[in-house]
Amino acid sequence: MKENIIFRYADENFCYHHTYTKNPDPAQFAFLSHSHNMYEIYLLISGKVEYIIEGRIFTPEPGTVMLTNKGAVHNTHIVDSNADYERRVLMFSQEFISPVFKTLFENASFRLSENDLLFANSCMEMIEHNNRILSTPELIKSVLSALLAKFSGIYFSDSVKVPVSDENITVKKTIEFINANLDKKWNLDSLENTIYRDKAYISREFKHTVGCGIWDYTIRKRVFSAQQLMYSGKSITEAFTSSGFNDYSTFYRNYKKIIGQSPSDDSKKFRQSVQNN
Repeated sequence: MKENIIFRYADENFCYHHTYTKNPDPAQFAFLSHSHNMYEIYLLISGKVEYIIEGRIFTPEPGTVMLTNKGAVHNTHIVDSNADYERRVLMFSQEFISPVFKTLFENASFRLSENDLLFANSCMEMIEHNNRILSTPELIKSVLSALLAKFSGIYFSDSVKVPVSDENITVKKTIEFINANLDKKWNLDSLENTIYRDKAYISREFKHTVGCGIWDYTIRKRVFSAQQLMYSGKSITEAFTSSGFNDYSTFYRNYKKIIGQSPSDDSKKFRQSVQNN
């Protein structure tokens, strides 16, 4: 497997990369499950993959756009290692999305027409070939506005939605249980008694489908739940206790690991960005 990063840019608000992988090794991608503090636009240029978001398995074709919500756990499975895998990915912070577009990132995934694909690639190529009339962040903001307006129009028309493969009912029920009980104390016995499957089987199916363990997934969801509560004006104490954490030290350690900064620094940065906008 040979991976070539054609272009990459990252700062505290944006991350963009154009990556080409020749003969992708399925083992290298199998458990790269992750979540992050940004919304994500993923454009598949070539390759044969499965794209898993929160346990839902999509089967995109080249020319497909996948829009992933901030905090959503997602990963890619390589279906054919002989099909070279190329993608463009643009991620951005919450302060750069209008409320009108947030619905897009709940479940939007669609195949672009030839003209719309040309538009999307042209927008992203502008980032890669910046003529420096605008700084890269300013250019990305302009490109992002154009892309979201275009995708919104496509999504609410008769667009070609990406099919979802047969969902693993056990995994689906597990995720529903976790999301409904983020603020409560529970264990695998509670989960087993709720969805009526053996906990060892549940754990195995969850790891295989989602790409991470049940508790890793739960902690990530609790961290992002606390972050949203802080962003809405709740105190740090209210946020972490309402999201299922028993003590501040555990919350702080996991928050910094997943978000990349302390809860107070992140909350302060968000308030400043809102004031500046």
